[in-house]
Amino acid sequence: MSAFVLAMLLGTGEPADALLASGDMLPIASEKLRECVVYHAVRVDDGSAPVDDLIAAARVHCATKLSIFRYILRGFVKAKNPSADADVITEGSELSVFRQASNEVSKLVEAGRNN
Repeated sequence: MSAFVLAMLLGTGEPADALLASGDMLPIASEKLRECVVYHAVRVDDGSAPVDDLIAAARVHCATKLSIFRYILRGFVKAKNPSADADVITEGSELSVFRQASNEVSKLVEAGRNN
């Protein structure tokens, strides 16, 4: 898949000449995934669900962005170090994005529930 198509799927104006191997699109994919998770988690908050459940529900809504993030990250990892275990690195990076989203959701949900 070309970087241009990935950029369009993410809804960004990333130039068409961005390459997976350069990692140009990785911060964009990471940010779009985090934004998607935060948006959907906060949107479905009914005031009683734990944040982990909200994140799990949001993950379903963000499946396309998650798949794109994984694809871009694996392409970058394999280009930099072909012998690296891309699955392990991808899993760790994915957990980091979801941890950031969870922290943000916690703050937003707490603020919303206290008002």
